Amino acid sequence: MKRVVLLTFVALMTLPMCALAQQVDSSSKSWGIIAKGGAYLGGEYYVEPKMPYHWYETDLGLFSGLELEAILARSFSAGFFVHSVFTSSGRFDGDITIMTMGLTLKGRIDLGSVELRPGAALGYQISAIEDSNLDNVTGFSPGAMVQVAYPLQNGHAVVGEVGFITQPIGGNDQIDLTFGLHFYLALGYEFGG
Repeated sequence: MKRVVLLTFVALMTLPMCALAQQVDSSSKSWGIIAKGGAYLGGEYYVEPKMPYHWYETDLGLFSGLELEAILARSFSAGFFVHSVFTSSGRFDGDITIMTMGLTLKGRIDLGSVELRPGAALGYQISAIEDSNLDNVTGFSPGAMVQVAYPLQNGHAVVGEVGFITQPIGGNDQIDLTFGLHFYLALGYEFGG
């Protein structure tokens, strides 16, 4: 139920920005920087050996990110990103921080007044669980996202994004920690030229 309310809230917040956006030609841009923030929707993760459980669940949390991209062709861009997630779990007393950094590849589809940007991300992930006896957990994080950009003047845009992070391989000297799709919703502002 929380996810439905959050999705509705983000959709309603994005609609007024569509009305304010002015149609501009974004094909002349060669780079972009996106600062974004939003909600991490939580999810389950698996720990081996169990401590004392195999399955843990993270709560709804905060998501933030910074993305730098080079627009290599009118319909393609590649870039570098850093994402942070701040959440908690009912089975730990402390907070959980997940930081991911890596590369993105995105298509750029002009739909008239908006631009659709489906993409994939490959990242290196570091997770810290406060108030536990665990060292930081590292892992490989493939992910995907879909952005909808509403162009403004001077190469700027308002960007809505839905995406997910994963960790199919990861751990430390004490445990293996993996998880499937953990979704996030974000709203950002793009600077570009």
